[in-house]
Amino acid sequence: MKKNGLILIMIILLGTLLIGCSNAPLTRHFNSYHAISNKTELAIRQTYSNINNDIDINDVYIRRYFGTFDGISLIIISGDYHWNKVWSESIGGFEFYYPIWFPIIGYTNGKFYTLTELYDNGLISNDILRDVHEKFNL
Repeated sequence: MKKNGLILIMIILLGTLLIGCSNAPLTRHFNSYHAISNKTELAIRQTYSNINNDIDINDVYIRRYFGTFDGISLIIISGDYHWNKVWSESIGGFEFYYPIWFPIIGYTNGKFYTLTELYDNGLISNDILRDVHEKFNL
């Protein structure tokens, strides 16, 4: 009798755990170390989809979110549209090597910018770049 009671308790606990984990984000995130708001994520995905009308919003994924700094969300995003197809870039003394075709980009006010554009135009500081570089290389 004790064994059946223990099994029942384990099933209830497992069910509770699974139900609690079912609040899935809007899209699939890979290696996300920060939480992105659903509103920001939807805006990013919609803007990305609008750049190339052949890409459905449901085929756009935020692969990695590094955080939002001064209103600029730094992300790696994927879809069929490839940005600059860079393999690496050197910015502010930091090397970013991309093993895939998707570089880190910034999103703000309905527009996308390369990491180099953001740094060269003073929109992100060297401290932010260092923080992103450390997270990128985890």
